[in-house]
Amino acid sequence: MKSGSQRKAVVVGGGIAGLCVARELALRNWKVVVFEDPAMGPASRAATGLLQVAGGRISAVHLALRQHCRKGYDAFLLSLNEALGLDSPLALNEVGHFRLTAEQNKLPSLQSFASTLRGLGVEAEFLDQQELWAIEPSLRELAVGAVRLKDATVESERLLDGLEQHLTALGVPTVPTAVFGVEDGGVSLQGGQRVDADAIVLACGAGLSKIWNPVGWTAREDPGWRLSFQGELDLCHSVEWSLPQNAGGTLVPTSERGWWVGGSGNPAPEELELEPGLASLCGKGAQVARHDGVRMTVDDGLPVVGSVADFKGLYLLTGLGRNGLLTAPVLARGLAEIIHTGDVPDWLQPFGPGRPQIGSRRPWSR
Repeated sequence: MKSGSQRKAVVVGGGIAGLCVARELALRNWKVVVFEDPAMGPASRAATGLLQVAGGRISAVHLALRQHCRKGYDAFLLSLNEALGLDSPLALNEVGHFRLTAEQNKLPSLQSFASTLRGLGVEAEFLDQQELWAIEPSLRELAVGAVRLKDATVESERLLDGLEQHLTALGVPTVPTAVFGVEDGGVSLQGGQRVDADAIVLACGAGLSKIWNPVGWTAREDPGWRLSFQGELDLCHSVEWSLPQNAGGTLVPTSERGWWVGGSGNPAPEELELEPGLASLCGKGAQVARHDGVRMTVDDGLPVVGSVADFKGLYLLTGLGRNGLLTAPVLARGLAEIIHTGDVPDWLQPFGPGRPQIGSRRPWSR
């Protein structure tokens, strides 16, 4: 550890991961600068704000990480609220979540999914159509069954704006410049400019391979999107359904009684034609914005967090996939401790860049 001078860090990526690790390092008295490629746009801005502990691909390792991150979320928001002194504090909205099906022949797979989740210790309940309609009569035209999960949402744009405000207060600039490569002790920018640093954190997710290409990894970049609407919404739960383009879609009520529709896979059309059942829920809401982003996931589906062997001062916080809003605050705090002290906490060991299973196939998925 250096003494007598402030250590410097460069963070590449201005999404939830980059902002969180920049904040954690600044709070540890590091001099930090964040570089964000203006041509990319962080996938975090396309997130619907759903913190799905049991969403997407899951295994015991995934679940333990997400549960750990979920338990720490209230403390994370509290510390950010205290730093910013917001009149309207950031808070979690505890909601239920339905994974729907409109096809009778898919009910057995939903039952199996609920059973598998319960085996992993997740509260998951299968509902047939009568049970579902009794809870949410507005779904009568849309679904014949569902799995009900506990869930929570956070206003993602307010969260990102809040992190940026706190970084500004901490003296951390966010520079809209692309990083073209990493070198020993620094990064290279457009025009050949070099910025020296004691630590370089690649938290850029999509676009990582343009800066540094890890050997032996197979990573996938998934387009994500969100359409923002305003209007009355006759629904209290978030719902997940299938889109005609064979991409997943999720409708999330917001605190303003507007709603977001988001998904991954093939991008949604500019004018999303909702299925009749969803259209009846959403009334005549007007589209007010569209957001797009690209997320990166490595083969085993787990995040990549830690130092890169044989490359002094280079660290990764990437591969968060669809769970970035949920996992980034805790993973960033763990990575900041690694950078600051040189010690790797036991709970972060499974996510290191040198793990042997990083190129293996993903674990169980629904």
